[in-house]
Amino acid sequence: MLDLLEIRKAVVSELSSHVNTRVEMNNQKASKKEYPFLGYQFTSPYIEGDGYGIYTKETSGDDVEVTRTTFPRLTLSMTAYDMDPNESFTLAKKAHAWFSFQGYDYLKRNGLVVTETGSIENRDTLIADDYERRNGFDVQLRTTEQLSMMLPAIETVQIGRSEE
Repeated sequence: MLDLLEIRKAVVSELSSHVNTRVEMNNQKASKKEYPFLGYQFTSPYIEGDGYGIYTKETSGDDVEVTRTTFPRLTLSMTAYDMDPNESFTLAKKAHAWFSFQGYDYLKRNGLVVTETGSIENRDTLIADDYERRNGFDVQLRTTEQLSMMLPAIETVQIGRSEE
């Protein structure tokens, strides 16, 4: 089963270390935030993979365990926040570089592959009398999901003709 909490932990801890600032989930109740920081949210937490997946079977006594392996994707929206537009862009660029290149091996070791890193876009917003400078991008990750079920053995079969 896809575990967003584990994905979140893996991405946030290493990304925060790489960009040397805090990374926190967007749309949370909090006191006044100190700049700079990176915000994230799962905009599409589960995009079903193509096809039906890969099925494997293992016998366990008379029963059969069937496992389906699929490769779902998820979209993570990253936004860099600051009061200075250049600093906001620089932070977004560092995060973008980590997803598109520097974090590749780390993500792969944690069962994630970046399939697409979008363009960095302006996401500024007016707060009271001043602009909060925001730059961000979307990144699509692919992972592996396995679902299993045990199928009992077929004990008897009735074979016969129907009289129609």
